[in-house]
This record gives sequence, structure tokens and C-alpha cells, in this order.
Amino acid sequence: PKKIIQPELMEDPDSHWGPLVWKTLIVGALVVFLLKVLRARKSEQPLTNSGAASRVNVIPPPNSKKVDSTVPEEVKKTSTATITPATPTTPTTTAAPVAKSVVLKATPKTEPAPSQPSAQKAIEKPVSSAERVETPVGTGPTQSTTKKSALVRQLEKELKQKREEEEKEARAIANSSESLSLIKPTTPIKAQKPALPMSEEEFISSHLSDIFRVCLVHDTTGILFFLSDLAREIPQDKPLLSLQHIDSILMEVTESKRKAGNSSTDLLRYFISCFKRLKSIVSHSTNMPAQPSTDFDSQKLIASISEAVSSSILSFSGLELMDFDLSTNAQHPLLACLVPSVEIEVDIMDDFKNIIISSGFITDLVNHFQQDLSELFLPIFTIVHQRSRINPFQPAQQISRSLMHNQLQAIHVLVANPRIAELVASSSTNSWVWLPSELPGTPTGARLQDQCLLGPLFNYSEYRSPITYFEDPSNITRPQAMSAFNKMRENQATHVKDLHRILAAFLKGPQDSVPRQKALKFIVEALNLNKSRTQIRHLLNPTNAQTSSDGFMLNISFFLLQLCSHFTGHKPHQIRIDSSFLVNTPIGLNLSEETMISSVEEPVASSSPADLPSGSTAAAGGLEASTSTSSTTSENAAPTTYCSGWKKMSEYFFITLYSIHVGVVPCLQYYQHFLQHFAREMQKMKKISQLAATRPDLAAQLPMLKQRKSLLIREKFTMEAILFDHAFITLLLDFYSYTSSWLLHLVGPEDPKKEVFEPLCKVPEWVLEDMTIILPFIIRIKTQDMNLQLDNRSYRLDEITVNLLIRFLGNSKITKNPYLRGKIAEVLYNITPFPDQEIRLKHPYGHAIDISSDYADKIFRGNSMAERQLVPALIQLYVDIEITGRHGQFYEKFFIRRHIALVLKYLRDIPEYEKSIKLTSDSSPQLFLYFINMLVNDMIYLLDEVLEKVKRMNETEQQMNNRQEWLALPHERRAELEQQYATDSTQVGTYSLLSNETLFLISYLSRHNIPTFTRPEMIDRIAGMLNYFLDHLVGPKRKHIKVKDHDKYNFRPGKLLTSLVDVYVNLAQQDPLFLNAIERDSRSFSIRLFSRAQTVITKWGLTNAEVSEKFTKLVEDLKTVYTERQEEEQILEEADVPYDFLDPLMAHLMTDPVLLPTSDNIIDRSVIERHLLSSSTDPFNRKVLTPDMLVPATELKEKIEAWKEEVKAKRRKERAEGVLTNEKEKEKSPDLVEPEDEDDEELWKVSQ
Repeated sequence: PKKIIQPELMEDPDSHWGPLVWKTLIVGALVVFLLKVLRARKSEQPLTNSGAASRVNVIPPPNSKKVDSTVPEEVKKTSTATITPATPTTPTTTAAPVAKSVVLKATPKTEPAPSQPSAQKAIEKPVSSAERVETPVGTGPTQSTTKKSALVRQLEKELKQKREEEEKEARAIANSSESLSLIKPTTPIKAQKPALPMSEEEFISSHLSDIFRVCLVHDTTGILFFLSDLAREIPQDKPLLSLQHIDSILMEVTESKRKAGNSSTDLLRYFISCFKRLKSIVSHSTNMPAQPSTDFDSQKLIASISEAVSSSILSFSGLELMDFDLSTNAQHPLLACLVPSVEIEVDIMDDFKNIIISSGFITDLVNHFQQDLSELFLPIFTIVHQRSRINPFQPAQQISRSLMHNQLQAIHVLVANPRIAELVASSSTNSWVWLPSELPGTPTGARLQDQCLLGPLFNYSEYRSPITYFEDPSNITRPQAMSAFNKMRENQATHVKDLHRILAAFLKGPQDSVPRQKALKFIVEALNLNKSRTQIRHLLNPTNAQTSSDGFMLNISFFLLQLCSHFTGHKPHQIRIDSSFLVNTPIGLNLSEETMISSVEEPVASSSPADLPSGSTAAAGGLEASTSTSSTTSENAAPTTYCSGWKKMSEYFFITLYSIHVGVVPCLQYYQHFLQHFAREMQKMKKISQLAATRPDLAAQLPMLKQRKSLLIREKFTMEAILFDHAFITLLLDFYSYTSSWLLHLVGPEDPKKEVFEPLCKVPEWVLEDMTIILPFIIRIKTQDMNLQLDNRSYRLDEITVNLLIRFLGNSKITKNPYLRGKIAEVLYNITPFPDQEIRLKHPYGHAIDISSDYADKIFRGNSMAERQLVPALIQLYVDIEITGRHGQFYEKFFIRRHIALVLKYLRDIPEYEKSIKLTSDSSPQLFLYFINMLVNDMIYLLDEVLEKVKRMNETEQQMNNRQEWLALPHERRAELEQQYATDSTQVGTYSLLSNETLFLISYLSRHNIPTFTRPEMIDRIAGMLNYFLDHLVGPKRKHIKVKDHDKYNFRPGKLLTSLVDVYVNLAQQDPLFLNAIERDSRSFSIRLFSRAQTVITKWGLTNAEVSEKFTKLVEDLKTVYTERQEEEQILEEADVPYDFLDPLMAHLMTDPVLLPTSDNIIDRSVIERHLLSSSTDPFNRKVLTPDMLVPATELKEKIEAWKEEVKAKRRKERAEGVLTNEKEKEKSPDLVEPEDEDDEELWKVSQ
């Protein structure tokens, strides 16, 4: 009990104890208070007058005239202070906050009390609102209005000046058994009474008073709550609290708080603050040495206090939570204490501001209420679910980001306890369920994100958020955009981090634990229900009512990528993925009817553990290594044993692959589709704005168009802020680098004889296809943020990923789908640098891709796999892509082949790859034959389309230039012609790019002395193609290819003519028989064409002097060949050719007859081999026929050659005898007459 020092002892003038005791107590109080300030600052906790660590009742003393001189003068004038000792301090309790601490409190100056009774009245007198620091519980609202006294300010100032000295003194006093005896007062002390020892009852009472902030005697400071009811029951001569009074204390405090209007949340905060004070006392007591001056074991006594107090606090807290009525729509007490808020009013008895429940309190609460956990905790999850279901983007019902963040923090604190996590994962309520399969009716992706517990939490996303981050996106500056982007990314990262902490709490358990299995099952079911997102209809309508939102799917993918980063982000990769996991493990992924990368005719047996890397033990990221048995798809199949660490990694790995497939890829596809729409809308608005100056009807639409433009730009930015996030892109790159290593591991070492790749028969095609969608997107990121250049980062593929692409590119045994291999070629095209940016198609973003030459050189130069396999793979794909099995395959193949041509164009300057081209033509002549044939076919189609459409454009321009004739046409006809002209313009631009690169590739290959060009089945086709296009460029038809802006449509006749001349010169040098092939072309050949071409390239300088000279010689040689050919044809035409010597299909004289074993027909070799290039069948009965099956008809060939010589000899003899005359020889052939040079400056000057 608190006891006031005897007044008569202080008033006795002859007694020297009075002043000495007062001075000693004052100095001791100052020093102890100073020590508490130091400790509070050291632990970064504010020291308040209401703190448990610094409390002794301070009341005005009687006859307080003798005050120590150490008290500041200004304090003496304004206030007087006397000290009432608290419960006698013992060495055992020196370190405890309640037994050793003192608080000095300045009070208004009052008249000194003449006697003890009057002083007691002053104590019992109610303290006014101006005098008290804090209002006791039950007397009114909480207030904190007292400012720091002058004494406190002075002490703080001295503290800053003498910090080091005071810390040393603090340590000395803290370690002393009698703290007051070590205090040196400012005046000499003659003698000092030792501190009275504390009894066991007093020790318990002191600690209970400190824990619950209660007392049995009125506390004028307002710090302690007076237990009036309990005080009447306890004897007045010994007013001490005991362990039997704990429940009575809590009941009286609770009742008082309820009468004062405090809510259940306030009560719970009080219980939690008592619990924290209890734990603080226990923590301090365990670190203090035993004190010999006490008659009891203080640590055991504190343990008894802790057990009794903890049990009562948890019981009262649990009962308070169970009484919560969910239908009242009130704030749940536990959730309020789990969620931090600056609006919390701290009760005078709760010295922990912003009361936040610790994991220890939750653990003790769970252990205390083992059978009633549902009533305690499930209502919290129900409230969070109901709040989160509100659409955060509705203006009238918007949930703040801070509230969502706080709710997720609260959920994490709860589910961090395994018992609560298991409870939640195994429960369902009227408001929510855990798994989508538990939903009544047919579950859908949209329902799961609304009715499952975790659904609304994952649905909250910044992706495509209509919340205004961009006030005026049309006029936004780069700093403004970056600020908005960073804010969105920061909010998104915080949200995903909170989700990761919650899901990680469920997944951290053992392999077969209920929370882990339920968490994985939720994710897998969510992915399965959103499988339809991969369909084309989702691209056209991403807000499908049957699927989850893009934000929901991105959050799941982001979480899974972070989960896998433990083993995907470290190089070199250690592959510990079970290759048979998708077949043998009941993970639940819906991969039925999926097309696999590779296939075999018979079912593939499951992989054995031998397929996995030897010596691998534990998985990365702390996964434990042990053995387990997985289920199989067949009852008779033997179980597969593998490392449990591999099982966890395999689960995470394949679920992440699937989440990217159904989540990330559809978002990227929609974004690219949106960009195309965005570009069209911007072009349309620009055109309307230009016409608005002269058309009032369009001017009225400008405000609406401006608003529409702002909405489009805002939507674009809200997608890019998340999709272009550096953390997200880095996770994707690391994940796919690991995926590449895994796929290369499945394929194994290079083996040309290997026909079947069984592990790939279990891997879906979309694994590789998703890479071909995501990787080009990542490479193009730098070009997608328009003129703002929001991010200067550039992302590059590592060598592992490039090697995978090369390995899967050309081998149809590995990748059976040629279209998928074409997508791989597109990825390689995107990482290939080109100095001439004109060769690139303008992709939907409107920017050319800027790739560093150093980066490409690092990837391709010195890469042994690329040097061996890349060129053959590209050539093989060029042939195989003829048939993809897709709708629109005819047009798709041109773009894929253009990518191949451009990659080969880059590789030609690297010596190793140039040698590889020649080596491939020599080692695989049949492959190269098909390759050249496809080049010729594409060139004929593309350039013919260009010339035809350019001719039609020329005719339309002629009509438009004649204004009178144009206006005379009907309006419908003019609209039709304008639409046709626009369509032709677009197609000419695309086809010109494709044809230019195809012709350039032919020109490049013709320089390498490749015999394929001059093979009998190819030489006539190539010569005919060249003559046909030469006729259109320099012949009479050239007047039809003049359009206004050739460069606008990528149509450059000069470059085309230059490439044609190069091919002519190269092939003529390679084989002189090529001149005969040129001359044999009866459709387009004319000496006038070559003479005209010679004039054009010389006049306009389209080629260098060396090429021009070689072409001039070629023209002269052609004239000679032409004259000789005319003579021979005349001789043969006048003779009757035997029927057996004629080709049955083309009806011309055969030069190299062969027998078809499938039909026993004889046909000219050049004719049948040309046919076999397009179809491997016999033209007479459609049976399978290949070039190696042809049988030379040697006897017939000899008869034909003998007959020809006989006819020639006979005609020469007749001419010599004058029997036969040739009237044509008397006339000069019109073809040998030089044409007049026409002025085509408009056509050729532009190209120069």
C-alpha cells in the first residue's frame, strides 16, 4: 500500500532525517526518470507520463518549503512537488517496470496543506479537466492535453548534452542491488535508510496493478483505475491485490468501460495492452539475475502471475469476440485491432498506441480456445470478403487501397498460424467458399473471383484501372507519366506482396498438409475455369462474363512467378523438374485434348527416374529432399519415385507455365490488338481534325473526339504501367530461361539419327508458343512507350533461350508444327540487328525495333550450336512452312519466309555462317533444290501481285488527275475506286517489302556458285521468271508501273532492276548454258529488253561499272546465242519430229528422257522434276514418286540425239546445193534493232 511519509518527521527542526530524505528522494527520482528517458529513446518508444515504466504517485507535499536546490527556480515559482514512495522497492524488482520507476508531474501551485487530513481531502477531491493529465476510465472521453513541463524540457536538454555519461551511470544503477544508495545527491548525505524489502503479497499486488492499471486507493494522477467495488471487499488494513482477484478486476474494468460507452473494440484493445504489459514483465524478469534480498523466487512468482493473468485475459477476449454479431454490420473487434489506424483513440489504461495484435497473442488465443476457433476467426474472413467484393473502381463504392492493404495484413497475421490456416481452408460460410468446385451450380471464372474467399483479393488490381492516374493524358509530359506509372506499379507491387505473404503461409506446410493442398487446388481450379481465355473470342471480348478479369489472372501469375524465382533466378540452372509430372501426378491441371510439341504413333510410357539428372539431391529454395510415390494414369503402370523437392518444384513450375498461358498471354494479345485499334482511331481523329476547319459538322465532333482520345490514351497507359513493369519482365525472362534449360534437357544431346523425342510427347505445344509471344513482346518494350520513352531499359534474351529456339527451329521431329517453328523464326528476327531500318515492317506500335549489333554478335558469333544448326534450320523451315494447316496459311508463309530471309541476310556477313550456306547446298542438294524452288515461287507470286496492283493504281490516278472525267463518274463508282485504291496501296506496300527481300536473297545466293540454280529442272524456271519481270520493268509495259510516290509503297523499280541484273550476271558466269535458258523463254525473251535494260542501268548509274560491263557482255553473248538458236529451231521446225521423241505433257522435243516406274511413261527430266518440286506424285496416276525413282531412258536419248544430227546434216546439204532457201535470213530480225530511248526520268530518278 502506498504510504505518505510522516509529516511530523518532516516538520521536526531538530531532526536531520527529514531534509536528507527529501533531498535523497528527489535526486533519486530525477535520476531514475532520466534513465527511463534514455531507455525509451534507446528502444525507439515514446516516454509518456502514463507509461508503466515510469510511475510513482506525485502529490503536493505538506509543508514543502524545503526543496532541493537542484530543482529549477522557474519550477519552484510555478509548482510544488512532493513525492510519495510507491510500493517499497526491492532489489528483485529493480529491473521491473512497476517496482523501480518514478514519474515527476508538475501541478498548479496550491496553498500548502497544514495537516494530513486536509491533504487527504485534496487527494479525494475530483481533479478538474484543466488539472488532470488523463481522465480515469469510466468518467468520460479520453483526453491528452497536458504539455511538457519546464522540468521535463530542461531534463531533455541536459540529456542531449551528457548522453554518454548518463548511459554509463544508467548501467551502474541498473546493475546495483540498491539503486537509491548509489545516487549521489548534490549536497552531502550523512546517512540513508536502506530500502525495505517487498513481501510476496506486495510483489503480486504491485505487478497486477501495473498490468491492469488499477489500484485499491484513489489515484489522483488519473493513471490507475480505482477498483471501488473490489476495494470494499478487501480489508482496509492490507489493501493488496492477489491472483484470486484477476477475474474480479477484469469484470469491474469491463463493466466500467461499458457504462462509459466504450465498444467491444475498446475492451479488446485494453485486454491486448494488458497482455503486452504482462509479456514485457515476463521478458524483463527472465533477463534479470536473482536477487538475494527477497524471501521468494521472483521469477517463479512472475511465471505464476503470467499463467493466471494470461488465462483470464484470453478468456475475456475470446468471450468478447464470440459475442460479436455479424448481422449488425459493426466493426469486428479483432479485425480493428489487427488493422492499424491513425484514428484509434488510446484509452488512459492502454499505453500502447495503435494497438496491433502480435502473433503471440493469436497463438495463445488459438491454444486457449481449441474447440471454438470458427466462432472466433471466421467472421473476420467473412467481413474482409464482403468488403473486398465491392468493386473498387465504382465511384460510389470505392474501397481504399490503404484499407485493402490493412485487411491483407490482418489476414496474414491470422493465417500465419497453421491452425487458423487449416480452419479457413477447410471451411465455407453462407458468404464465401474456399474452392470454386464448392460453389452451387456451375462454377465460372467470374463467380470464383466474387464468391471464393481469395477471389476478391486477387481481383483487386491496378491493371486497366479506371481510377484517374492521368488527369490529362493527351498533354501529359514524361515526368508526369513516370510519376503516375511509378505510383501504379508501387501500389500493384504492394498488393501482390501482400497476396504472396498470405498464400505463402498456406504453402509453407508439409507436402500433404491441408492448407497447402487447398491453396494449390484453388489456384489450379481458377486456372482451369479460365481456360477459355486462350480462345480467339476472348481477344475480341476480354470482359467475358464467364471468365475472371485480367487483373485477377495477372495477380495469380505474378505470385507464381515470385514463388518460382527461388529456383529460376539462379544460374547455372539445375534442372530438377520431373519430366513425367504432367502425366503421373494428380495436380489437376486440365490439359486434356492439348496438342503436344512432339508425338509418336504409340502411347508413350512414363519417364523413369533415370531421365532426371544424376546426382541431384535437394531442390533450390529450401525444398527438402526425400522420396515419394506419385499416382499414375494407368492402374497397371508402375509408380514413379522422385525427390519430394522435385515434386514441389514441379508443381510450382507447371502451374506457373499454365498460369502464363491462360493469364499473361491473353493480356499481351489483347494489348497488341488494342494497339492496332488505337492506331486506327488516332489516324481517324487526325483526319477529322484536319477537315474540321472547312466542315462545321465535323468541328462539332471535336470535343467528343478529344474525350475519346483521352480515354484511349488512359486505357493504354494503365495497361503499359503493369505489363512494362521491370520486376514483372525480369521474372518472366528468368522463368523462360529456366524453361529453355528444361526443354533442352528433355531433348538431350544432338543426335541426327534420333527419330523420336518421347519426353516432348508430354509437353503441350503452348509452352513453346507462349515463349514466341512473350519474348518478342519483351524485346519490343522499348519501342512501345511511344514518344515518351518512359523506360530506358532494354531486355535481352540469354544464350540458353536462343539455343533452344535454334534447336527447335529446323527439326520437324522435335517440333512437328511448322507454324510454331515459324513463330520461333520471328523471335530470332526480332533479336537480329539491321542497319537499314527500311527493311522492317512497321509493326503495330509504329516504331522500328532497335537492336544492338553488339548484343546480336554476342548471341550469334562464337555460338557453336548456332554455327552448326541455324542456317540448315532456316532453310528447312523455309521449305516446310509451305503448308501449316492453318486458315490463311498461304499469306502467313510469306511473312515467315521474309523473317527467314532477313536473318539470312544478317548472317551472310559472318564468315562462319557464309560457309554454312555453301556447306548446306553441297551436303543437302535436294533440300536446297526445294528451297530455291520456293524462293522462285514466292518471287513470281509477290512481284506479279505488285505489278498488277500498281497498274490498277496507275489507272485510277489517271482518272483522278482528269478532274472533269472524275467528277462525271457516279458517286458510288468514285467511292468504289477510292476504296480499291486504298486497298491496293496497302497491299502493294506489304507485297513490295516481301518481294524485295525474296529477290535480294536470290541475288545473294546466286553469288556463291551454287549448282542448284542451273539444274535442268530449275534453270528454265529461273530464266523465265527473270525475263518476265524484266519485260515489266523496261519493256512497253513499264508505263503502267508509274505511281505518284514509289517510296511510300516500298515499290522501287530501280532496286528491282539492279537485283535482276545481278542474278543474270552471276548465273551466266556460273554456267554458260544459262544463256540458252534465257533465250529459250518464248513468252518474255526479247533482245530489245536486254538492250533497253543495258541503256537504263548505264544512264542512271543503277549498278557499278564492273556489273555494268559484265551485263553488256552478257547482252552481246545473248545476241550470238539467239542467232544460233533461231537457225536450229528453223531446221527442226521444218522436220517431222517422231511422236516418241515428244514430251507427253509439254509436246516439245525431249532432251533428257526418263522412265516413270510408277506408270511406265517416258517424260523429259526437266518437266517431271519441276512437277515433283510441287507434288511428289506421278502426274499420270497420282502414285508416290520421288526424283530418286526416275530411270534414265538412255537408249531413247541416243536416238533423239542421232535424229537431230541427221536432220541438221540433211538441211545443211540442201542449202549447200541451193535446194532450200531461207527468206528470213535476208531480213534482219526486228529483235536485233535497237529500240529508241524513251524518257523515263520519273521512273528511274527516284530509284537512283
